[in-house]
Amino acid sequence: MEDDATEVQKPNDLETTGSEEVADPMDTGAKEQDPDEKQDQNESDMPQVDHDSKPEASTETDQAQVDDSQSGRTADSTGGDEALVNDTTVSLPVAPEGEDGTNHTNDENALAEQQPEETTLPACEAPEPAVKEDPEGPSQSVETEESTNATGNQSGPDVKEEEAPSGASSQENHENAENEEIPEAVPSAPTVVSPEALELYTPRAKESHERICKNKFDMDAWKDLMLEVQRPGVMKQFAADVYARVVDNFPTSGRHWKLYAEALSADGKRTEALEAFARGVARCPMVDLWRAYITELRAGELPKGSAGDVGKLFERAVEAVGQDPGAGPLWGDYIFYLQKLKVLNHYENTQRLAALRKAYQRALQVPMANLEQLWDEYSKWERGLDSAQQRAGEAERLLKDWEQKMRSAKLAYKDRKRLRDATPAPLLPAPFTGDDRDRSMLQCWLDMIEFERSNPQKMATEDLRKRVAYTYSVALSSLPFFPDLWYLAACWHGDIGDHKNQTRLLEQGIATNPDSLVLAFAHAEKLEIRGDTAAAKQVWENLAGRAEPNDLVWIHYMRFARRTEGVASARAVFKRARRGACGWQVYADAAWREYRLNKDAGVARNVFDMGLKNHPNEVGLVLEYIDLVSSLSDDHNIRALFEKVLSEEQGLERNEALVVWNKFVDFEYSRGDLTAMIKAEERRAKAYPELARAVAGGLAQTTMRYRFADLWP
Repeated sequence: MEDDATEVQKPNDLETTGSEEVADPMDTGAKEQDPDEKQDQNESDMPQVDHDSKPEASTETDQAQVDDSQSGRTADSTGGDEALVNDTTVSLPVAPEGEDGTNHTNDENALAEQQPEETTLPACEAPEPAVKEDPEGPSQSVETEESTNATGNQSGPDVKEEEAPSGASSQENHENAENEEIPEAVPSAPTVVSPEALELYTPRAKESHERICKNKFDMDAWKDLMLEVQRPGVMKQFAADVYARVVDNFPTSGRHWKLYAEALSADGKRTEALEAFARGVARCPMVDLWRAYITELRAGELPKGSAGDVGKLFERAVEAVGQDPGAGPLWGDYIFYLQKLKVLNHYENTQRLAALRKAYQRALQVPMANLEQLWDEYSKWERGLDSAQQRAGEAERLLKDWEQKMRSAKLAYKDRKRLRDATPAPLLPAPFTGDDRDRSMLQCWLDMIEFERSNPQKMATEDLRKRVAYTYSVALSSLPFFPDLWYLAACWHGDIGDHKNQTRLLEQGIATNPDSLVLAFAHAEKLEIRGDTAAAKQVWENLAGRAEPNDLVWIHYMRFARRTEGVASARAVFKRARRGACGWQVYADAAWREYRLNKDAGVARNVFDMGLKNHPNEVGLVLEYIDLVSSLSDDHNIRALFEKVLSEEQGLERNEALVVWNKFVDFEYSRGDLTAMIKAEERRAKAYPELARAVAGGLAQTTMRYRFADLWP
């Protein structure tokens, strides 16, 4: 019964300047000169697209409403501009008949008024080729007609059989997919609007463009701009350009990669569309995006020698997003493809049957809708093979084992769907603000991740890791601007010993959130703990090489250099920091390190003196310097320092100078004689007569003189 098809073979030392004209404060008695020169700071491949030429699979539309019948299903698009803007990133599955499950609208920003139901397919069911409406019409919605083909008992779409390719093994394909580099999400269409194009923009589009230029996270402006290019009229020609700008700014938004690629295809730019799909699926774990990619691949003429590439792409797709609760249609497409694959000999047919069995069994372990229907189809198929090949009841023994796994997945699906339905799905990802809505959204994803980590299906270790990793990837696609989520995902990979992906996630998180210093610090820390100080140093170099490095970067880079490379390296980093006009805190940290770690009080004082020269009005630096000299028990020099910083030449603000005066008086209380105490009080009173009036005529001043810590006379 399965002799006409075949299996798809699845492929499955710190930089310093040699001629430094600035006198090094580390040399006792050295004086700093202001340098005129600045030290120079030293600061992907698109995945290969596999092709074949069979246009059987179709893309789902976000506004599809599915009418189930015994003969098949029809997904009718609701149409309209709003349906396109709100194309769903990951379809939420609809509970099959008899299960308790209700879809809820998760996207508060969604443009569609009604949450679409999921288009679900039996495992062997495949759709007709997508039929696109007139591009001049009011929408770009897709109408899909599907029919059931259960175990060959009902006929599916009339498709041309595809030849079984020879290729790499399933294991090789899996490894290739895992090791594939994620390309840069740079759209091929221009992301800057030309003046000529801007002249053709409608008033509403121009207004939206101007708002986006001021704030790329103006979600209402993006929504208005996308609605404009979906309406009939002059703006429709700019659809691809607008979506290119969207994915350039929001590269993890799978729904907009799909719209971008489809817009390119509608413009006749098929090669660019396939490239956009390839970049999109590399960044976005979205079922609909993968299905649209496969549909586009099979919809036109393919390059010579591309036979079998569709099968490889299907395998990549189920490996990437087959764990999703909405992956049922994708598994159905894949199984139907394997059923209709052409065979040339008995060996190829045996290979095809093995691949088909594996696809069924993998799908049955995924908590998704319609598992009972998939199970009925699979069991009929196995029993049919048993009868045809006279395997003496082997099918029943096999089915007994797999029925238990299917039941476990079906049970987990209810909880999984409940958690997914409770998780908001914003139209576009926004940066983390810390408000209640953002925290609630993050917690929903953390609850989903914790559920998967609890292993409700009692899966094997490797299968569990894949499930948890996929859940993290979907969460990061939805919330890419939440640094905490990147860190938690990276920590999980580290906990299971997957340091390669831990590093990859932290690097991607830093690239996505360049303003999150703490995420970069955490990355350097993880590398240093693992003993990879060279890679950790490169993280610090990248931070220090930015146009305006934060003072915290210099401080912690110096500390890193001191503990990993020694005194000279830390001093070299400090020298570079001074050239960048660093803040007073960098001087204070460097000075205290010289005193506490290097045991060199002279160099520490030189550093403080240099800091006072460059930051004469910073009372924080003054107080740090006073603390250092006080720790040396050098009463003469500390009095000289007080006199220096309290002089009119120092130029401290009056309120800031009062802090130093109070510290001077406290110093005399603890180390001076009674005459020195009274003299310091009188000098302060002269500088601040309002304080003198407050304590005049009583014992207030004497009380202050004789207090200690929290003890008062």
